[in-house]
Amino acid sequence: MEQEKVEEIVRLVSNRDEGAVKVAIDAFVKQHPTLLLEFVNRILQDDISSQASRSALSHFAVSIKTLDSDQYESVANHTLSKMKSSANNFDEADFIIRDGLFSTYLKWGQFSDAAQSLAGLNVESTTRPYTDNEKADIYVKCAEAFLADDASVDAEVFVNKARQPMDGVTEWTLKLRYKVVLARILDANRKFTEAAKQYYELSTLANQDLNQDDLLELYVKAVTCNILGKTGPQRTRNMGLLFKDSRLESLHLVERYASHPVLLEKMFKEQIVRRDEIAVFQTYLMEHQKATMSDGFTFLEKAVIEHNMLAIGKIYENIRLPELASILMIDERRAEKVAATMITENRLQGYIDQSVNALIFTHENNSVGILDADILAVCDSVSSLVDSI
Repeated sequence: MEQEKVEEIVRLVSNRDEGAVKVAIDAFVKQHPTLLLEFVNRILQDDISSQASRSALSHFAVSIKTLDSDQYESVANHTLSKMKSSANNFDEADFIIRDGLFSTYLKWGQFSDAAQSLAGLNVESTTRPYTDNEKADIYVKCAEAFLADDASVDAEVFVNKARQPMDGVTEWTLKLRYKVVLARILDANRKFTEAAKQYYELSTLANQDLNQDDLLELYVKAVTCNILGKTGPQRTRNMGLLFKDSRLESLHLVERYASHPVLLEKMFKEQIVRRDEIAVFQTYLMEHQKATMSDGFTFLEKAVIEHNMLAIGKIYENIRLPELASILMIDERRAEKVAATMITENRLQGYIDQSVNALIFTHENNSVGILDADILAVCDSVSSLVDSI
């Protein structure tokens, strides 16, 4: 009896009456959910023409979306497996099912599974051509889903795949999502200074369709990442742009962001940051931002120590290493190692005199440095404006 129900649909499919087939499939999915796997097995047998089975499975892929989520996943994955083992291609049905599984897995919070579903699509198919917009959207969706599972390596693979089709993308929202994903990957990969630059540029985009709260959130991410970033010229340029932004003052009004402007101001003005001043800020960091590095410091601890090293250089011409360690609140050996690394990387002007166990600062012309930073900040602003246009 059950087999007869399946054969009834098969006969309609073989007769290629598409209208009747669609009506029959919709009714079959609703009335006989236990026979769906058998239907897929039967429709892919050799006595059914590839054109007829292709059309039927494309509609079947749409119709099974009415099933409950658990059964949908089971039927969808079974169908994908059977289509993959077939000598024929079913690219349209493949797209519909994988897109449906993507939505299902997202709803369940299984983000990597969602990404893997879309990743299986053949976007270079000749029977189901994809536009640049569609290709880029698929790759960006995969990257976004992987990032939701903190799988930044996989996310980077797909955002790199999106780079080529992005050249032909016309949808500004897709371009924006792509740029946000790029910034998030830099953030996830602990390239905080570069991420801060990207976040800030995005936060300054002028478009009436953009939510101002979303832009503020991007600005906050820029501030956070720049505070965590390694000291250097780019971080200094970012700092100037962020500090001079009128939105900084509004962060005082939001409890979880109240420590951001305090830290940013101290760092911009090259003032020493105390350990108790970073406690609140640290509680709102994302997990990857709280990671401990190979030298035993967290990113925030290292950023504050390096900042304070530079701030001390604005006060002292030279300082004995025990006193330096005391101010930095770390042991003398680690204080010397941080100073030596910064000097080697040209991020600190000075040298360590072992004969007197002291760090000697060699000061450059500060006014020239400030002028250079201001000029570079203006250049960055112009560059951001051009990119947004």
